[in-house]
Amino acid sequence: MNAGMLRHVVNVQTNTPSLDANGGEVDSWATTSTIRASVQTLTGRKLELARQINAEATVEVRCRLCSTGTGGFTVANRLLFGSQILEPIYVVNENERNISLVGMCKERIDG
Repeated sequence: MNAGMLRHVVNVQTNTPSLDANGGEVDSWATTSTIRASVQTLTGRKLELARQINAEATVEVRCRLCSTGTGGFTVANRLLFGSQILEPIYVVNENERNISLVGMCKERIDG
């Protein structure tokens, strides 16, 4: 993977529920790591292929994995890219080589 492709800074956030004044659970998102990634809006043929996996996928996020195969993000996380909130729908270790992670994401509007 070419280092020049990883030109975007993405914050990986994990849900840490907290209690509100009435004792109800409220979702709070905390940034757990910051990664360098390639973020691309899917268009044309790539969009059609991604929609065969999940009809809502509109953004592809690629990042490196460390040598142990850990790091990056999972479907339990959400990604903050500038003001965009991206929700991973499908995440795969590309070719099971522990080199790169590819995630198909949808953009959240509601926050």
